[in-house]
Amino acid sequence: MTIKKLFSLDNVIVLLITFCIFMYIGTFIGNDLRVHLLQVIKINNGEASYPPNFLYYFLANFFSLFSKDIVPLYISGFTILSFSMLLQYVVTKEIISASLAYSKVKVSYSFIIAVSVSLLLFFPIPDYYHLVELKLMYLGKVTPHVWHNSTIIFLQPFTLLLFWEEYKVISRKKIKTSCIQGSNATNRCYLIKILSYIF
Repeated sequence: MTIKKLFSLDNVIVLLITFCIFMYIGTFIGNDLRVHLLQVIKINNGEASYPPNFLYYFLANFFSLFSKDIVPLYISGFTILSFSMLLQYVVTKEIISASLAYSKVKVSYSFIIAVSVSLLLFFPIPDYYHLVELKLMYLGKVTPHVWHNSTIIFLQPFTLLLFWEEYKVISRKKIKTSCIQGSNATNRCYLIKILSYIF
C-alpha cells in the first residue's frame, strides 16, 4: 500500500471520526480507555509497572513524552486507537476487495467502503433492562466490536491480519495444517501471533 493510498479521503475521514469518538467516549463516559491511561500515570509515578500486554501502555506513554498529566496521554492514547481503527478499516477493505476479486464479483469501491465502515461501527444496541437495570451491556449479545476497551481496540487489526493470513494458508490445497506447520508460508502467521501476545 502506498502513502498516497493510505491517506485517501475515506481513510482520513475514518481517522478523524474515530479520534472524535474516542475523545468523546474517553472524556465523558466511564470506561477502560480512561482507566488504562490512568494506569500509565501510575507507571510514570512509580506506583505500578507495565502489565503483560504492555505495548499500548508503552506507546501511549512514549508518544505523550512520558507525561504525568492526563491531557497529553488522552491525545497520544486516542491517536494510537484512531490509527488502530484506521488499520482495521484498511485491512477490512483489503480483505473484502481480495475476496470479491477471488469470487469474480464486481462491486463499486463505494460499496466496499460502506461495508468496511459498517463493520467498524457495528455494535449491539443495548436494551433498557440489560443496560440500566442489570448494568450488563453485553449479556446475551454477540459483540464484534468493543468500543470501551483500549487494549482490545489496539489488538483488533492484528487479529484481523492473523485471520486473513490463516485463511489464505488454510485455503491452499497443499498446506493442510495451517500455522501448525513451520513452513515459510506460515512464518507471517507466527509473527502476527507473537505480536498479538504483547498487545
